[in-house]
Amino acid sequence: MAKFENKYTYNVKGGRVSGVFNIYQDRKGALRLLMGNRHIELTFSQINDLMISVHDLIDFDYDEFMNYYNQKALAEKV
Repeated sequence: MAKFENKYTYNVKGGRVSGVFNIYQDRKGALRLLMGNRHIELTFSQINDLMISVHDLIDFDYDEFMNYYNQKALAEKV
């Protein structure tokens, strides 16, 4: 199986920063963004704003995804 690398580059004072990133689904069903050695959980709004095609992610489970983000939305309303 071929390994895909998603690359990023941005300008900073005195040069550029570049590396690889990955978007994956964790065991809870949440989507996470991994850049370098840092990772962060993406909110449902961020997933929509970035137009991430969740169905195209490798090893993606839609039911786990919806269950996680629905539970999170209910918890935030309380």
